[in-house]
Amino acid sequence: MEEIEDLPLMDYCSFCGFMINNFEKAAAMSGNFVDFNRKTTGEMNVVFCCECWAIILEVEEGGMRAATAKRRACESNDKEDKRDREHGPDAEK
Repeated sequence: MEEIEDLPLMDYCSFCGFMINNFEKAAAMSGNFVDFNRKTTGEMNVVFCCECWAIILEVEEGGMRAATAKRRACESNDKEDKRDREHGPDAEK
């Protein structure tokens, strides 16, 4: 990986796309990836601003337990939305 001093002065956050300078960079990663949708592999260098890196760390800290809870909450909301559409005041009779 490149030394911090060797990185370009301006870059962009790979998560939010906002232009940042070296002092605003919170993290950088370099490595291989697998794109399951496009069925391809490659190498990528990514940079994150402070705000996006904080989000990534929060998600990672929660782990599978938090991810499962989020999935269940989303599925529950979908069921409630469907029920409201079918039986709510605007539902067709």
